[in-house]
Amino acid sequence: MSNIKVVDFGNNKEQQEAVGPIDAPEYKKALANVMNAQSGNVSKHKSKSALPIIVCESGHLHEHANDFIVTRINHPDFLNKLSVDTGRKAFHAITKTTANNEADHLRNWLNICANNGVNYLEVTIEFLEAVIEDFRDDDDDEALSEESISNYINTWRLFYSYLDLCGVEHRLNFPVKIRQQRQKSKAEDQSDFLNHTRAATQRKTSIFYVDPLVENRRKTKVTDYESQVLTNEQMSALICELNKVDRVYAVMAHVQLDTLLRINELVEYFPPEGGNKLNKKWMNEGDMRLAGKVEQQFKFIGKGQKKREINVDIKTMQMISNKFITAKREGSDITLYDERLSLYKSKYVKTKWAEKAGHTSELKFIWLTEKGRPVSKAMYRQAFAKALKVLRTPVNGKAAVIEVNLYVRPHALRHTGATQRLLKYSELTGVEICVANIDDINIFLQNLLGHSNSETTERYIATVRKIQIGGLARKTISSQVDMWKDAAEDNPVLRKGIEAVLDD
Repeated sequence: MSNIKVVDFGNNKEQQEAVGPIDAPEYKKALANVMNAQSGNVSKHKSKSALPIIVCESGHLHEHANDFIVTRINHPDFLNKLSVDTGRKAFHAITKTTANNEADHLRNWLNICANNGVNYLEVTIEFLEAVIEDFRDDDDDEALSEESISNYINTWRLFYSYLDLCGVEHRLNFPVKIRQQRQKSKAEDQSDFLNHTRAATQRKTSIFYVDPLVENRRKTKVTDYESQVLTNEQMSALICELNKVDRVYAVMAHVQLDTLLRINELVEYFPPEGGNKLNKKWMNEGDMRLAGKVEQQFKFIGKGQKKREINVDIKTMQMISNKFITAKREGSDITLYDERLSLYKSKYVKTKWAEKAGHTSELKFIWLTEKGRPVSKAMYRQAFAKALKVLRTPVNGKAAVIEVNLYVRPHALRHTGATQRLLKYSELTGVEICVANIDDINIFLQNLLGHSNSETTERYIATVRKIQIGGLARKTISSQVDMWKDAAEDNPVLRKGIEAVLDD
């Protein structure tokens, strides 16, 4: 039985002075256990709100790691004192996705330290450099890319800078970033709307900071998205294979192609029937027709925690309804969605996965699997991996539908859709897709994609000018419902699969 007494001091100063500091053996032992746990292995878990939590093997929370993540999410201004050293004007609240990525980086680092028998507060720059060299092992087939290494280093550097701001002593002194400047490209110069307000020396140059720990020569600079843009035939085949995994993934892919949403925006914010907190007046296809609307606003939280709005076309809502919400199995009077919703309420909410995710029978979801489970980002990615395993396999001596040199993931649909729309934009307006017209193109793409970096626009321009256009521009938002059957006419193998898809 503990001898520690819990006293409610209130405003009694005499009581406070009489009790003094806690020095009971039990307290000292508990404190020592907590401190020792900080040096051991850790694991990452998610709270009910999907935020990361770093937990020690003993079950204690890792104090510094969790405080850092909480600061990044809720108190980014605290880090603004570092802006001079990092080259950033200001720190902003990070998304849940970024928080989980940085938590993974920290977990890996803390475990690397623990597995090598050193405390993360005692490691030196020599230890860090040795770890980075191991990451770059050219003889290892699973060696990290320099881009991934750079992401790890950025998180670790910021974590130790945070410890400095908090007055936590440690021995890891990162080398200072090197301030450099470069000539702006013609496109950057032309697209800088505030160029006239800058000093003459700033108009033609831009400042950036180089991390001496990162070998930029090993980085592959992305100049276009050619390797992530699919043709209509490839998109049709992908949707066909996703449908075989589960109808919901095929519908989600089609929605992503139409709306250009990022995976997090699609999974976390797209409204179910009846709407959600951000979209309380959300309408289905029937409601839109009765209201005489051909599109409706969809509100969501985008990258960088920015509130965004896009218009969702009635044809997209029609596809969701026909292929998923009102579709029925052959011989059944119950819709696919109602079947899944019933399984969600009767079975899924009773599982450990539902309990862990905080899913209750009162919550509403649109993306439900055939087992009634809400689709997560990981599940959506896994569905792509299964579909691609089939599509990358040659059949009867014919080339694979999707070649190995194409980097296909959910985000590739955003690049594919944006490229299609850009081609259609050029066709309708007569604006040639070239750097000379970057101002007009930049405005068009920013409205669609929500990005603010002119380099992204340059990449799309380069993509359009490099790809074999073929029939890529034939399908637009007004006719993409036909994507489920486009390639069937010329592909007997696909025709058989798509006939199974169109069973409703």
